[in-house]
Amino acid sequence: MRLALFDMDCTLAEVDTTVDFVKRNVSLPRKAVGFPLAFLLMGLYRIGTINDTRAKNTLYPILFRGWSEERFRKTARRYNDERLPEVLKPAALERLRWHQSRGDRVAVVSGTIDLLVAGWCAEKGIVLLANTMEFHDGRVTGRMGTRNCYGPEKGRRIREYFDLKEYERIYAYGDSSGDREMLALAHEPAYRRF
Repeated sequence: MRLALFDMDCTLAEVDTTVDFVKRNVSLPRKAVGFPLAFLLMGLYRIGTINDTRAKNTLYPILFRGWSEERFRKTARRYNDERLPEVLKPAALERLRWHQSRGDRVAVVSGTIDLLVAGWCAEKGIVLLANTMEFHDGRVTGRMGTRNCYGPEKGRRIREYFDLKEYERIYAYGDSSGDREMLALAHEPAYRRF
């Protein structure tokens, strides 16, 4: 049995799917506050002042708090159905299909919001390990329901979901330092290439 692990943002997709979703679906006033804050948080993250989960839990309330759960799910599904196919990389899809044609188990392991890609993954029979959005009383709180699936958390989630000893060969595809722990689990890691 073989396992193929794919990052989503800038690996399977040409874009960061969460950022792309925000650009297309969040109001201008929220983006006017959210995007400058995102740059500040990115800087604080890079110098080690905050972790990636805290950064997203600071930013997401500004972008999403107060949306109805129904609206968020519907908008995410529309993104999944209409936009996601436009931003998937042909070479990455070809490699993913190759793995599926051999009978390999395929998973997307990503820091994106799960609802943005969940429908596509389900239709393709792909396991999805990603971030969840927290809902309370039918509203988006703006906080994630999980720790950010990035870096060490990617490795932890993979080991929690899969018994890696069952796989004779593990492939992993990623594009950033946040994929390092996932790539380290693979017999055949691919960094920014197919």
